[in-house]
Amino acid sequence: MDSKIKKAVAYARYSSDNQRFESIEAQLHDIKEWADTNNYTIVRTYTDEAETGTNDDREGFLEMIADSKNGDFNTVLVHKSDRFARNKWDAAIYKKALHDNDVKLIYVMQPMLSEDTPEAVLMEGIFESLDHYYSLNLGREVMKGHNANARECKHNGGRPPLGYDVDPVTKTYLLNEHEARAVKLIFEMYAEGSSYNSIVRHLNEKGLKTKTGGVFSRNSISDILRNEKYLGIYIYNRTLRKVKGNRNHRVNKPEDQIIRIPGGMPQIIDKDLWDKVQTKIQTRSRKPGERARNRATRQYLLSGKIFCGSCGFAMIGKSGTNGKKVRYDYYLCNKRDRTYECNTKMIRKDLLEMQVLEQLEKQILNPKLFPDLVDKIYHEVNSMGNEAEKELIYLKAELTKIQLKINNMLSLIEDGAGSVELTKRLTQRENEKTILVSRMNEVERKSQATIFDKKMIYSFLQERYSGLKAFDPISAKALIEEFIEKVIVYDDEFEIIFKICLLTDGGGGGDRTPVRKKDQQSLSERSPCIKLRPSTAHEQAA
Repeated sequence: MDSKIKKAVAYARYSSDNQRFESIEAQLHDIKEWADTNNYTIVRTYTDEAETGTNDDREGFLEMIADSKNGDFNTVLVHKSDRFARNKWDAAIYKKALHDNDVKLIYVMQPMLSEDTPEAVLMEGIFESLDHYYSLNLGREVMKGHNANARECKHNGGRPPLGYDVDPVTKTYLLNEHEARAVKLIFEMYAEGSSYNSIVRHLNEKGLKTKTGGVFSRNSISDILRNEKYLGIYIYNRTLRKVKGNRNHRVNKPEDQIIRIPGGMPQIIDKDLWDKVQTKIQTRSRKPGERARNRATRQYLLSGKIFCGSCGFAMIGKSGTNGKKVRYDYYLCNKRDRTYECNTKMIRKDLLEMQVLEQLEKQILNPKLFPDLVDKIYHEVNSMGNEAEKELIYLKAELTKIQLKINNMLSLIEDGAGSVELTKRLTQRENEKTILVSRMNEVERKSQATIFDKKMIYSFLQERYSGLKAFDPISAKALIEEFIEKVIVYDDEFEIIFKICLLTDGGGGGDRTPVRKKDQQSLSERSPCIKLRPSTAHEQAA
């Protein structure tokens, strides 16, 4: 009986164009109904919400393709061909991947496409081409509608720029007098020589807000100063929305694809002021090669790990010169840098990084601590293995119970006591058994993937210690990524939160405990809090 069970997974998705989550539920309902009718057991379900079929970067979809190598299922059930892919090239690639893993693809509402006949292959190709055509045509029709709106200078969706509102009836742009005054102030201050920083500070001190109601930052000032719409020029289809798969509104399309209509919207900035600002922007801009060289010579080891203790924002690497033209590097709260709403002092890069690495050697990568640390890590790994072992014991016990029930039902059928209800219950138990076996295989694979002995752990720590002592920026950055959760900087101290914590009071000990934000009260117990002398780190960077 077990050999007749066909193990399958279900895949469903809905895209953002006029579909809702109920679409997934409807697809899964039809898939389950088809599976029950055709004696398939669904051992897992994969879904993607608000994902277009033309995009193969779908988390659930890619996970399903990867899992098809494990042998836990032999069939993928999809509602229709357009739910699998609307791009015939992706469809061909991923169907081949499933085929190579001995996994069959079935469209439950188009079962004829899944048959292994020349006619079915032909029909499947036709459907995929139609799906591909539909997707391309849909995009083309949407663009036609947007282009028609653009020729009439109508708003095509999204948030209007600061200084404008949209008429709810005509969809044309209206002047927002209050916001327009802020736009004029930005242009006038910049034309008079004010920096982005001083403009941001002035706007925020006056209580002026961005279009979303937030505080101004340097990036928002830069975008405003470069926006031609403030000259009264209606612009549509300017930006290349995807660059190598990522959205980037700063990259422009070719000029012949951009719609520009002078006088198509209210003008806020006159041409003379615009030209003066653009000239000043070009004058202040450094050459790209110079910026690249400056970035190449400075590597901030704590990037992504260092946070402001006052406001919680990330701290960023900056460089500058003091009164004696001596260049120095430092870390600065990003909130202070962008909006001036935080007062945490900047901190010297070299001194902070040196102390962080010293504490890493003292607390973790210290050969004197390796015996205790190896024991603790080994114990933790074993604990993880024990949990997997406990789950396997439970799953095996459940499998034994279900197998006993199956055997009892088979005995009844052999004795002539068969009935529709008994057959139905037998099928249910077989399905439960299949799911349990799949889960057992998954747990065994994961437990086998994390097998370490003490010698291997010791070698790992020794290798990291050698990298720390050699000290080169690449190795130091890798060690910080590997062992440090975060560094929190205050005005008179900083705090390091290690991913591995070994308390050394009483000759060593402690346990391997990642410290999370919810453990704030125990931070002083679990990680060192190092006092900084202001004259050493903060004041020298001020």
